[in-house]
Amino acid sequence: MKKINNKFLLLFSLVIALVFTSCEKQENVMYLSTDGFIQLKSESSINTGENNTDPIVLDVLFGGNASQNTAGITVDFTITTDDVSRYNVSPAGGTLEIPAGAVSGQIILTPVNNIIADGNAVIKIELSQSSSKAIGIGGEGLSFMSQ
Repeated sequence: MKKINNKFLLLFSLVIALVFTSCEKQENVMYLSTDGFIQLKSESSINTGENNTDPIVLDVLFGGNASQNTAGITVDFTITTDDVSRYNVSPAGGTLEIPAGAVSGQIILTPVNNIIADGNAVIKIELSQSSSKAIGIGGEGLSFMSQ
């Protein structure tokens, strides 16, 4: 009986040791840059009804401080969808300007109710680099999808 208790105690000790030694300490990731970066603030996706005409506002953020934005920041974005007549977008040209001294800009999608029951449109917006600022940290904040 003593051998069984010793084996159980040894096994229990081994399990406890593995539990405590297998936990990794996660380090905080830090992004250090003198230039800053650009990313979308909003969720990566959102659902809105086909007949909803309330605008969807997407904040595009400059991950730096206002003093680093002395000349303004230009950010290009592309929209992928199967039907461009289902929404209006502002700015319409696919280029967003974040003014000098500012740390954000907005892309506004306004759904168009075409009075036809044809389901929701899927819209994907993706940022692309058009200034000296990097887009996202490790790809985060790069794209947005609405359906």
